[in-house]
Amino acid sequence: RRLAENAADMVQVVDATGRIVFTGPSVQRLLGYTPEEIAGTSATEYLHPADVPRTLGEIGALLATPGVPRTVVYRLRRRDGEWRHFEGNCRTLSPTSADEGLVVNARDITERVRAEEALRRSEERYRVLIENTHDIIITLDKSGHYTYQSPAFERAL
Repeated sequence: RRLAENAADMVQVVDATGRIVFTGPSVQRLLGYTPEEIAGTSATEYLHPADVPRTLGEIGALLATPGVPRTVVYRLRRRDGEWRHFEGNCRTLSPTSADEGLVVNARDITERVRAEEALRRSEERYRVLIENTHDIIITLDKSGHYTYQSPAFERAL
């Protein structure tokens, strides 16, 4: 309990039915709810609707394989309505049974997800520009060997 109370990440214990049994105080900073407010509620109440089927499938796999950890990525709704991305490291409390439920250590990865999406969009723009320009673009390694040739290189030569 002391570890959970002092953790920066959200620590939760969820029973086999998906009911939240315990949540550390970091939930207030991360989601805006007090631990008392969400105790006894269903974890799916906070999940993004599009993430529910996949996340329930992951929980089912966790319950079917006690003691085997899994990492699950999902979105949770904050009190203010904002959706945040989380990465939960989960496993059954008991290494031999799912009867005691699951422990979830969840980290807010929203900024990482946003950065990855911005990088993907930037790379896509770069690819479209390179593939459609009439200029020849090449890259070379330190030895002077071609590592990339744009489509204009082939068209021109």
